Amino acid sequence: MAIGGMKKYARALSAVRRQDIYDHLSRCVKESDTLLENSNHVILRKSMLMRPPVIPYPVKVNFVDEKPFISPFFSQMHPLTSLEVTAIQEIANTSVLGKTLMLAFSQVATTQKLRSYFFDGVKLASKQIKDFAELLSEADLPSPRLLDAYVTNSTISPFSDKLMMYHTSTAVTVAIDNCGDGLSMAFRSDVAVEFSQLIGRRGKYGKDGIRIMIEQGWMEEPPMATDRKKLAEK
Repeated sequence: MAIGGMKKYARALSAVRRQDIYDHLSRCVKESDTLLENSNHVILRKSMLMRPPVIPYPVKVNFVDEKPFISPFFSQMHPLTSLEVTAIQEIANTSVLGKTLMLAFSQVATTQKLRSYFFDGVKLASKQIKDFAELLSEADLPSPRLLDAYVTNSTISPFSDKLMMYHTSTAVTVAIDNCGDGLSMAFRSDVAVEFSQLIGRRGKYGKDGIRIMIEQGWMEEPPMATDRKKLAEK
């Protein structure tokens, strides 16, 4: 959440001109930075760090001079670039965290409909983790370890259903954003297709969640542009 917050706040900060809003977003960026730093300290202290794959440092600069680097399907594909590995690792990490979160929420939600929705998130994240683990394995790189064992057997929720749905909606938004970033760094066609399909799957899951929030009366209507056509009809 801290990483997602930094990305969103920084992006919004670059688009505002009003001084009061700029100051507010600037504080949000600093608070997200502090949260991330404190989280990293806790993760390191508890030995829970998801270590990224190690790539040998290049001894010289090599320039691309072969067409197969931008590879079509069913052709010999180049090894994963460091940018592709970074994107895959980041999305795999968020999938691991997302699966753990959805697994916990599915145990403590108060209605069957919400429990089913959260467990659908578990199944979606599991497929994502499996697909990316195969990509990393083909490149002889390690996959992030699962965190499912940290979920206890408790069925008493410390949060309301509304708050859990809000966190899920935010997590889906961050996940789609990560896929978009990864797509912009993907040179291999199979990796690009995987990111594209993932955006669609996560988008559908997020849309299903929005429907539930609307049915429960948990979602406020966002500001929208004026419908000029309806005004003209009146």
